[in-house]
Amino acid sequence: MEPTNKPEVVSSFDAARSELPEGIAIDNEGNIYVSLGPPLFVGGGFGEIWKISPDGTTTTLAQFEGGPPAAGLAVDASGNLYYAYPSGEEETQGVYRLTSDGDSERLPGTEAIILANGLAFDNDASLFVSDSIPGAIWRIPSGGSAEMWLQHDLLAGCLPDDPFGANGVALWDGKLYAANTGKGILVSVPILPDGSAGEPEMAAGVGDCDAEIKDLYGMDGIALDVEENIYALLVLQSKLVKIDPADGASTLLLSGEDGLHEPASVTFGIGEVNQSILFTNYAVLPPVPPASPGPAVLRVDVGDPTIIWKLAFSHDSSRLAVGYDSGADVGGQVVIWQLPGPDAGLTAEPEIALQFEHNTGWVAGVNFSPDDTVLSVPGLNRVSLHDAQTGASIIDLFKPSGANDAVFSPDGRMIALSGNDGFVHLMAANLDELLTLANSRLTRKLTTAECQEYLHVDDCPNG
Repeated sequence: MEPTNKPEVVSSFDAARSELPEGIAIDNEGNIYVSLGPPLFVGGGFGEIWKISPDGTTTTLAQFEGGPPAAGLAVDASGNLYYAYPSGEEETQGVYRLTSDGDSERLPGTEAIILANGLAFDNDASLFVSDSIPGAIWRIPSGGSAEMWLQHDLLAGCLPDDPFGANGVALWDGKLYAANTGKGILVSVPILPDGSAGEPEMAAGVGDCDAEIKDLYGMDGIALDVEENIYALLVLQSKLVKIDPADGASTLLLSGEDGLHEPASVTFGIGEVNQSILFTNYAVLPPVPPASPGPAVLRVDVGDPTIIWKLAFSHDSSRLAVGYDSGADVGGQVVIWQLPGPDAGLTAEPEIALQFEHNTGWVAGVNFSPDDTVLSVPGLNRVSLHDAQTGASIIDLFKPSGANDAVFSPDGRMIALSGNDGFVHLMAANLDELLTLANSRLTRKLTTAECQEYLHVDDCPNG
């Protein structure tokens, strides 16, 4: 997959007001999140996080008076935004979650991260964080405290001139990729069955600090497509390259001649733009490439990364559900087609009745309930039940070992799940029965916030 066009500007920023975009993330509704502000090495002094809605509306979510700005961003499966804050001061440095009321809460243990930078979630909702100065990766288990996961020379920079090491991070099927800015290499780290780090390897680049030519020097943000190709931004060379995971060979896709000016962070789009990558044009230091649009979020088409995984007819044969994989960093997409009636003739074309995102790694299956009102969508660590008319999420049934298929019983009361653990699991599919079962095992009532997060309802049922 290579660019089929020149980058287009999604959103522009005012360099005169120090609106310099570094981190980027996108949620499953298409909202783009960007961290803005001048980095510490040019003085800092200002920082904000913006939300850019699909219609272009911008909202300021967080401000950092006096700076520095936030760095990497990530969105979890529930739509919560997280940001790395490399202030250099133990009182404030670390990783934060932005709460729904606009406040920020620091994740426990992250105050020990010296320079938090890149962020990436795995399928079990653990958050991986690069620590650029000591050359380390930290892991924050869901609901737990941060722990140093790996520190290694392959993740360290080149002292004293290029101290920045581990930067952008991304995950792929039991493996973590990390960009090393100073060394100009891509590092691959196996994730062992117990969650610990295996022995890291250099996946691309030279790795010699004294080398005269380092093709991947300045590697910053990275993102993976469904074929494990790595799209890497070379912030210090104003380039976008694609790296083949098989042999580490890199292909130049875009450069300063295409408008790139110190591009920093990258992610795949979703929905109608899931064939595209979005990236930030940081645009901090001169000289400015003649074609540069200045600080901006740019988008470029890199081809079609979607793969059709599953198909399912509704029981009344009026609709067809199609499950797509839209990219390892994004998740999947479900499209429901309205089929022509029996009297329409063979030349009649179907129409899209509904499409929605499934942000859990992939769409492993799609199945209608017996009454065709609910669609089950298994993925990496859960089965999501969606309203088959609106696409709205009804409930997530978590299965940490992964769910490969999920079918309804003929009466619609149960779901049978197959997964990677070698077992078939039976779960209640009815929300009322799930609540009854949950209440029988709880020693207290769920709070409104817990109902919103885990049950996807505005208010807790039955008070």
